[in-house]
Amino acid sequence: MVDPTHNPWRPVLYARFRGQPTPLLVLPDALWTAASLWAGTRAWSKVFRESGLIQGDVIACALPPDSAFVQVLLACLWDGITVIPLAPQHRVTDGLRRQQPALEISDVSAGEARDWPIVVPDSAGQPPAGFGTFPRHDVRQSGIAVAFLSGAGEPDATTSFSAHELLAAAERHAAVAELSGACVLSVMPWHSPTELIYGLLAALLVADEIVRLPDSDTPMRDAIALAAEHPVTHVNLAAPMAVEWLRDSEGARLLMRLKGTAVSPDDPCPAEIASALSRTALRIVDRRVR
Repeated sequence: MVDPTHNPWRPVLYARFRGQPTPLLVLPDALWTAASLWAGTRAWSKVFRESGLIQGDVIACALPPDSAFVQVLLACLWDGITVIPLAPQHRVTDGLRRQQPALEISDVSAGEARDWPIVVPDSAGQPPAGFGTFPRHDVRQSGIAVAFLSGAGEPDATTSFSAHELLAAAERHAAVAELSGACVLSVMPWHSPTELIYGLLAALLVADEIVRLPDSDTPMRDAIALAAEHPVTHVNLAAPMAVEWLRDSEGARLLMRLKGTAVSPDDPCPAEIASALSRTALRIVDRRVR
């Protein structure tokens, strides 16, 4: 029987990030080494402890896919704090409130009215000065250490992953997608299990680089430019977007030389999408990760 108090992420994160140059996180405005991400992770972990959060507590994280999101996520995995990732600018719903988070972390103005205490990262993606102490809520679940909750705004759609399940899913995808030593272009958001595991966590475990595509009106052009600048070998994107890129000669040339994951919105994948992607090396997956 697995001890629910054991946190399998700690030895993995310690070995992977502490003092290491890779994985590199390449953002539109900055490049982060594993060691620099680790420093930020430990800073968040420190303020979590000082604010009274302990293993089993819950936070909602409404941050864009950047260094702050990654550092908060890693700190939560390290400390056994449950994360509810939300799209940026998301407003708290009654469904989320039922999870009784201890605090919310967001990129919006701290002056905006919120139901939970709010924390806004500084310009380096680390905790702001004067983090403060927040009231705790006992939200631990008996027999399982939940690491990740998705769909929490829709009670019937809520999915939970224990720390062991989340790590196993990330390791399984890293092996199947052959991400060891890869340079992964991450196109999808990081706020659902599929997006988080396929687009970020699996790559953080074994890849050399994660290149984050910026939000823009021309994602294919941005992807082509990034692939010319970095040694991109893999991509994670939505299957319909991949089909759209294949209709463009430059987009097709890019996808035809990359491995990676194309996430289908449906299961099974629509025949026309599967047929279009069959001439690529992309692995088609649906949104279920169990």
